[in-house]
Amino acid sequence: MMYDIDKEFLFKNKPVGGFMYVEVRGDSLGDLDRALRQFSKQVKKAEIVNEVKRREFYVKRSKKKILKRQEALRRRIREEKKVEKKKNTEW
Repeated sequence: MMYDIDKEFLFKNKPVGGFMYVEVRGDSLGDLDRALRQFSKQVKKAEIVNEVKRREFYVKRSKKKILKRQEALRRRIREEKKVEKKKNTEW
């Protein structure tokens, strides 16, 4: 069998028309498992799934502001708990 695929694996992770895409290339079908693993890693790294979920429904600007404040509050509480835990463990 002849394959029309490049010898080296190439990863591309760049926006196309406002969308992000990931590309994995290999030289044989034996590399299919490897290519699938690398593809999965690239999708995770590019956070494509999170972006799709985030854009699934329209969110009004006022709701975005509220969500942003809530996330900041959660982040601040998480950081305070870390600092408090660190203080309690130090003797």
